[in-house]
Amino acid sequence: MDNKITKRRLSDFLSYEWIAIIAVIIAVIIVWEIVYTMTGVKLTYGQKFCITYDEYVETSYNEDIVQVAYDKKAFSYDVLAINKEGMSAGIDNELSIRYQTHESDVVIASAKERKSSDGSSFRRANSIIENMEVWSYEKAVTDGDAYLSAFLKDGEVRIQGYDIDKWYTIGQLDDAKIDASFIARMKKDNRFRSDSEKERGKLLERQRIYKICEEVAFAKMLLRDHDYLFHTYTRFEQSYEQSVTIRDNELISKYERDLATVKANNLRLYGKERLSYGIRTDMLEGSSFYSPTDFFTAYGSKKEVVLMAFDYMKEQPHLQFESLSFMNTMVRTCSWLGELS
Repeated sequence: MDNKITKRRLSDFLSYEWIAIIAVIIAVIIVWEIVYTMTGVKLTYGQKFCITYDEYVETSYNEDIVQVAYDKKAFSYDVLAINKEGMSAGIDNELSIRYQTHESDVVIASAKERKSSDGSSFRRANSIIENMEVWSYEKAVTDGDAYLSAFLKDGEVRIQGYDIDKWYTIGQLDDAKIDASFIARMKKDNRFRSDSEKERGKLLERQRIYKICEEVAFAKMLLRDHDYLFHTYTRFEQSYEQSVTIRDNELISKYERDLATVKANNLRLYGKERLSYGIRTDMLEGSSFYSPTDFFTAYGSKKEVVLMAFDYMKEQPHLQFESLSFMNTMVRTCSWLGELS
């Protein structure tokens, strides 16, 4: 039998079988896509970390904030993608969409007083706080207290309050509880299938929990000793002041309810009635390596720029603390407080 492949035979084959060839190629692509989807790691909200520059704030700097944060080990092993983006001026709902889809973790916003079209004054940072759930430092340490208490050794007492000297030490944490939580949390994660991969993952998870302990302690120290660093605010105050003349009863109720809640919380230990919603980057100083202007400016000025985090504690209870670590890292990077670490 003559099975020799000739130019004519190949031409005839391609002439009659090209549809089948294309079908086979498409089928192979689909199969590989299915295999990739099944075996690949599908990133959750918390595993994707996005730094958002709000309108009015510059996005181009000599220093890359993503690379610096990565170099400073701001993130745990479980953050698999880090990026930054800027919001377009004049598109009012762009940041809101990012917030609703949990695509923006931290936002850098201007707190400079501006005039709206009706002549009333507003600060963009305060508008964000009023319309979205921003994670105050006070709530961050409260959430940290609750989260870490699940990993305490039996017999250890859960400690509440903002006293840095009474915070957990790593020695109070139970590695066995951390390991058990890791196995339950990662049972569908393809990165940790074999026994050796699981053992490696347990060590990484312990480091993640230890870091949360350290970052919450650092946050408590800032609240206690360096409250000048914070952008403090009572939610709805800005809108309340703008609406007093028209007596918006619903807004007044929101403002007074929030004010009462703040007063009733442990904030009274600090003798203030406002929550610490973000870091005033212009107050960071004394670093030998980086200036706030390397990362945070609005129209060339470092003044009144605020670094804030969105509160996704319900959506990403394990990885929400990556935002706290990032903000604390920028505080240490751009100020003399980094020398204390």
